[in-house]
Amino acid sequence: MKVLNTKDIKLDKANMLILGESGNGKTTLLGTLPGKTIIISMEKGLLSLQNKSVDYVEVEGDNVQQKVGWLRGVLGEIAKSDYDCVGIDSLTDIAECLVDYAKEEYPADAQTMKMWGFYSTLMNRFIKTCRDLDKTVVFTSLVKTTQDDIGRRFKLPAIAGSIAEKGLAHFDFVLNLMIIEKDGEKKRVILTNSQDGMICKDRSGHLDTYERPDLGLIMEKINGAN
Repeated sequence: MKVLNTKDIKLDKANMLILGESGNGKTTLLGTLPGKTIIISMEKGLLSLQNKSVDYVEVEGDNVQQKVGWLRGVLGEIAKSDYDCVGIDSLTDIAECLVDYAKEEYPADAQTMKMWGFYSTLMNRFIKTCRDLDKTVVFTSLVKTTQDDIGRRFKLPAIAGSIAEKGLAHFDFVLNLMIIEKDGEKKRVILTNSQDGMICKDRSGHLDTYERPDLGLIMEKINGAN
């Protein structure tokens, strides 16, 4: 019998979701990932990383069928690669692509329920495939505001369907990239604990409520580095 100790657990690979409003710097944040990184760009908006040296691939295909096929192929190649980290920019665009794919599979109005069920299956399968890459995987996503039955407002990933909320269970970390004003200056920070309707998750328990927008530093803290 091999006895292990929880103090020896290291989360050297993580599955993260970075939420943020447009223009807050989510794509720029991917440039701070440690190690050898590749970015899957679904929105072709990597100009903010021009001063970095980060490998990337851009979505290919003239129609949604080709784009989904390309995405499957890329994930297969990355799984066999020596990349340490994968950035997916963004989950919002992935969701839009998969909704269109599901609509082509179930185009009739009478098939709406089947279409949304198929889409949810595709999204869950995609996130799980990325999670199982044995690499640090960081998704970016825009946010949307939703309201529950008693009027409470929450910010969730800007993706279609109930998976916007249920899909959060797949991630080790759900972090919000925000711009706050401090001492008369606007600063970018990462919120790690849920507050004011913003849903966050820190499975490590090592992160402060606000962290600098540096994923390399965050990975060090996750593993208990001082």
